[in-house]
Amino acid sequence: MVNRSFQKILDIARCAVCLETARPEIVQCEGEHILCGDCSKHLNECPTCKRPFSLAKPARFMSQVLDALPKLCKHTNCGVYVSDDDEHEKWCGFQSTKCIVRTCPWTGPNRDILSHVQDHPSVTVHSEHKSVVKIKGQSVDIFPISAFGQFFWARFNVIDENKISSTVRLRLILVPNGKPSEEYFFEVSHYYEKQFFKSKFKCDFEEGPSFKKKFGPLFKDTKNEYVFEMTISKE
Repeated sequence: MVNRSFQKILDIARCAVCLETARPEIVQCEGEHILCGDCSKHLNECPTCKRPFSLAKPARFMSQVLDALPKLCKHTNCGVYVSDDDEHEKWCGFQSTKCIVRTCPWTGPNRDILSHVQDHPSVTVHSEHKSVVKIKGQSVDIFPISAFGQFFWARFNVIDENKISSTVRLRLILVPNGKPSEEYFFEVSHYYEKQFFKSKFKCDFEEGPSFKKKFGPLFKDTKNEYVFEMTISKE
């Protein structure tokens, strides 16, 4: 009996467009059907009864009931129920992302980005293990990294360049497939003739999926390239 009653409440609270529990800001039509605010943006009438939308806000108790009901993750095909204080949607592997390999038009869920990038014939996917990276002076180079079940874009930009050395700006972009459960560390090592540089820093993704850091100096080789080794570890 309780389960049937609860299911009826879920049916009443279902958005007429996305068919999930309506999300604020809630819109109501003159026939008292409710829709998510986002779902109603490009509509002129209710898709259920064809009546116009009401300018009146839904009753306060309705908003309270909707807030108390479980809501499906907003990302297509996820199917996980979330609460208002849940961070799931921020780290969900079903949220949409773009491939930033040059001229690539692909868009898809975060969880598919690795398999997509691996299909690029000219792209090397780095791993958590030590690998050699080469970047040209005054250029922006982007490398994909798959480490410990997570996917990253590493974006390197040469700045403050002089005749023999420069500082490099790193932007490490996490494409999350679930919230990282451990801390990640990024390590850079650079050897050139008698010059040596090594730095290791914690990647803090608590505020968001993007992490920035400067490191150097790095020294050019005879090909006018900056060559260094990078490693991602966790502790």
